[in-house]
Amino acid sequence: MQQPATNITPLAAGKGKAAVSGMLADAQPIASIPKSADPHQPRDGCPAGQWRSGATALGLPQNCPVVPLGVTGRIGWFLDPIGQVQSLEDPYGKGQILGLFAGDANYLAWAWPRFSGKKRRDEDGIAIDGYAAEDAAADLMRACFAKGPWRGIDKIRGRGLWRDETGNIVVHTGTKIFIGGRQQPPGEIEGFVYPTRPSLPTPWPEPVPQDENPALLLRPLLSTWNWSRETVDQHLFLGWIGAAYLGDALKWRPTVYLVGDKATGKSTLQELIKRVLGEWLLQTTDTTAAGLYQHIGADVTPIAVDEFEGKSDTRAAEKVLELARQSNSGGVMLRGGDRHNPVDFQARSTFLFSSINTPP
Repeated sequence: MQQPATNITPLAAGKGKAAVSGMLADAQPIASIPKSADPHQPRDGCPAGQWRSGATALGLPQNCPVVPLGVTGRIGWFLDPIGQVQSLEDPYGKGQILGLFAGDANYLAWAWPRFSGKKRRDEDGIAIDGYAAEDAAADLMRACFAKGPWRGIDKIRGRGLWRDETGNIVVHTGTKIFIGGRQQPPGEIEGFVYPTRPSLPTPWPEPVPQDENPALLLRPLLSTWNWSRETVDQHLFLGWIGAAYLGDALKWRPTVYLVGDKATGKSTLQELIKRVLGEWLLQTTDTTAAGLYQHIGADVTPIAVDEFEGKSDTRAAEKVLELARQSNSGGVMLRGGDRHNPVDFQARSTFLFSSINTPP
């Protein structure tokens, strides 16, 4: 094997103004959630606890920072103030509700006030002493039942690429959604939930000139490995790199298995893929199927497993390979859970394996 060249300028980094535009596009604002005003102060002209005459169709205050999604049994599902999917479960505790509202006790005390004469009184002679958790839980759960039954596996779309009903590619980078070139924040979009997740690099903001095409750098790098079928294999591998980004936007996702003796460059090739895909790639050297689908969740980003050696007990490896096979077509995997609650998972990632020996 020839070692990959190291003196090639990364064309994909962009040049001049294009590089600056790319860095600015990836920049993230400092996250902050403004603290709500004192609950004694009216909101939009509405005093504490008197919003019901102008309530939404779901029976919640206008501009409520928590968005109901639906219900599964007695579990209500919501988008919290930063766009994460959260649940509210029996016994609907006060602390659970506080967490659902990102710790905004002032908002809860304004929307569902608990009055007391022992606390400081405002100019109208009314004192608010915290919030009535039972009232908040009742309204929140009614709103979820009004939305109807809901299953996350059918509705949640994590990070990666998807398609909407019209065929447009939807890019979810964790904190930004791109649809048809338009950018918007995560949330409920056309019946699907794109929750806020840790941020990934965003798409390049401008058309890529031909002389900056990343393939112009990658193709000669890939040719430095000793492939069994020379140009065919390196061409297929280059195609896998492109497909790795596409996630659920593809109807079928390819899997690559690299096999070679020690010191033939398998781990070096894995390192190259990690440098190319960066945070988009989940890379590991020791894993189980359960570990993968618990980590990936609803994301459809690529997965690479290095040193996936055949061992005397092959059951764990067989389950990982079965996960990759299911991921090719997006098949749903069903598992039993505690309290007789089934756990379902749908893998839609591209997989890359490498090892000296292959499992059966």
